[in-house]
Amino acid sequence: MTIILQKPKTNRRYTGLSVDTKPILTLADIGDEFFETDAENLWVWYGTSWKIPTTVTEIPPIEIGAQAGQATRVDFITDNLLYRGEAPAGTADAASGWRIRKITIGAVDGDVIETWADGNSNYDNVWDNRLSYTYT
Repeated sequence: MTIILQKPKTNRRYTGLSVDTKPILTLADIGDEFFETDAENLWVWYGTSWKIPTTVTEIPPIEIGAQAGQATRVDFITDNLLYRGEAPAGTADAASGWRIRKITIGAVDGDVIETWADGNSNYDNVWDNRLSYTYT
């Protein structure tokens, strides 16, 4: 399944300690992130509360980290594996111009591992070819 998303805002990323009070946000802030530097936990704002996603299906229904004017694609392979691509708005899925990452969520510990197509975050890949790239 591929989900096509375009989002007009950039999500904010906060950092702090696990003992810090996280900011109170609004529905418009869904997808904002808070990274606890001491515990290495990544929290995501779900519109009414902060939560640590443990599977891909728990990620909010809008793309996290999309930039204004960017097209985003998310392909959920399993509950623990997805591909996320970003390109300038209007870039065709079959055209070069995508940066693509493979996101794996650990089944036991929930650790998130992001690797990039061709080992870099350049906008030079083809979304339709995402399954054939080497990710590092």
